[in-house]
Amino acid sequence: MSASRHQDWSDFRDLVDSGNLALVVVPGSPRAVFFTESGGSRIGLRLAWSGVVPLLRLHELSAASVAFDGERYLEVSTRQSRTYQEFYAFACSLADRVQLRGQSPSTALLESLKNWESLFAESLVLTIPAQAGLFGEIWTLQRVADNLGWPASLASWRGPDTGEHDFSLEHHDVEVKTTTRERRIHTVQSETQLQPSLQRPLYLLSLQLTLGGLSGCSLSAAVEEIRRQVPPALEPQLLEKLKDGGWRLEHASYYNTPFLLRTPPVLVPVDETFPKLSLENLTLDPDIRARVTNVSYDIDVEGLGTEDGSVPFLEVLPAKKEK
Repeated sequence: MSASRHQDWSDFRDLVDSGNLALVVVPGSPRAVFFTESGGSRIGLRLAWSGVVPLLRLHELSAASVAFDGERYLEVSTRQSRTYQEFYAFACSLADRVQLRGQSPSTALLESLKNWESLFAESLVLTIPAQAGLFGEIWTLQRVADNLGWPASLASWRGPDTGEHDFSLEHHDVEVKTTTRERRIHTVQSETQLQPSLQRPLYLLSLQLTLGGLSGCSLSAAVEEIRRQVPPALEPQLLEKLKDGGWRLEHASYYNTPFLLRTPPVLVPVDETFPKLSLENLTLDPDIRARVTNVSYDIDVEGLGTEDGSVPFLEVLPAKKEK
């Protein structure tokens, strides 16, 4: 962080302590503006950005798309006054990533969070639902690789927690949802998770698993098999994306729960008839809606879409090419 580019923390703290609204512009492009709210109730950084806002699951940090001075911004903020100094240092480095290194605000935010998380995070074992979720993404990765090859398959896999759809193929995107429930009920983790990108059809891939007993395949076995298949030059890329999904080699012995497809995979177009919520279709007063920062809900897609093997399914996710 260049000292000449940013206001000293002590000076910014004085603005916060004054209790007045304040704006501090960081010189450079794209536009970056620090702000404080009345009474020091919230501070944040706005970065000029009209793209998709990354999904954050953090208690003390929020990200939103906001309109300011006739322009769209990615706004990153916190209300936790005890962490204001740490947030300010984080936000200054974020502005530098965007203005000095040329990263998009979305990429800068996700990479910064990833680096800070790696520095302090505990090593946690995946829950059964999380194992099933990663198992489903590996199943999809294999399916794409069978048709397009490993380089294209890995390139298309955006991986967990990127704020983008799980797989970005040539003509469409696929969001993978995996459940171990008896019905095809899936959890949608934000109001934007099932928002199609501009002029790109979006499909929800519904995978329904059951505990498979001796005939099932565990997450550890699935990872071992896919590592065996991927070309050695691409294995580091695969391992990095598995790590993003919570996989750790040292935890492999914990992931022996066998999974088995309960029903054929199903693809459901995410169109105007799809059962989803968004801040746009919630009938709330705009001032109230602006205070809703995250929406999480369950959807039941039982009976919707088309099964694997049907023409509509294979047009999106073809079966393995015959040699």
